[in-house]
Amino acid sequence: DLVDRFRFDPMFSNARADVLFALEPRQARMESGADISLMIDFFIDKMPSYAVLQYPISGRYVQMPEGRRVFRVSVCDGEERRLRRSFRRRNRSELNAEAAFLVDEITGEFGVDTLPERVGGLLMSVLLRREVQYGRFRLWLRRLRTKCVVTSVHYNLSNLILAEAAHSLGLPVVELQHGTVFPGHVAYNLPPNGSIYRPDFFFAWGEFWKRGLRNYTRKSELCTGYPYFDHHVSACPRVKRNDGVVRVLFVSQGTIGGPLSAVAAEVA
Repeated sequence: DLVDRFRFDPMFSNARADVLFALEPRQARMESGADISLMIDFFIDKMPSYAVLQYPISGRYVQMPEGRRVFRVSVCDGEERRLRRSFRRRNRSELNAEAAFLVDEITGEFGVDTLPERVGGLLMSVLLRREVQYGRFRLWLRRLRTKCVVTSVHYNLSNLILAEAAHSLGLPVVELQHGTVFPGHVAYNLPPNGSIYRPDFFFAWGEFWKRGLRNYTRKSELCTGYPYFDHHVSACPRVKRNDGVVRVLFVSQGTIGGPLSAVAAEVA
């Protein structure tokens, strides 16, 4: 743990990072057999000054290329564990009251029974993480002399806290599109209140995806394309066929694989 603190805590870094990328791991294996971070590897080496803040998946971190400046959010975990008991004790009455209010609202609105203990536990975890990470993130951004924060999956709890910290320092936050965006996706269709947790800009794959947003960014959305997809389009050019058969490629993911395969079978 001590070695990881020295290696992956921004407070032990003297170099600047004009752009800080905060990303969930999204890896892909290329035709060469190399594993890449598909959100950033097609352009990141062209940037003069950057660093990557990594988040784990299932408690593990993916390996980044040698020489890349990488920090890990897990350097905050020890402080969270150390403060958990005292934080719960100091805020017990407020947490219990808020949990009871939320349970009543959920039951009244949706007719769903929810355990107050479970809601209270979730509230405690969220607020404790914010208690620890907000101050840390502000220190890190100042230490790295960051000018812009780039996130992917903005609704990751740590990314929400990072956006709050960045905005408190007057820094812009850019969100890279990472998956489907549509009018029924609650993360991208929000009330019009200009929350400090929202990104300032959204880099969309194209106009189709921009149309799935409502009250999302604080400033604007831009169509920038998707370098990972563009690579595969160029690597796999269209092949003209003369058999009259129309072929449709369904690009899926684990969460929607079952329903989408049924649609594919119906179309066939």
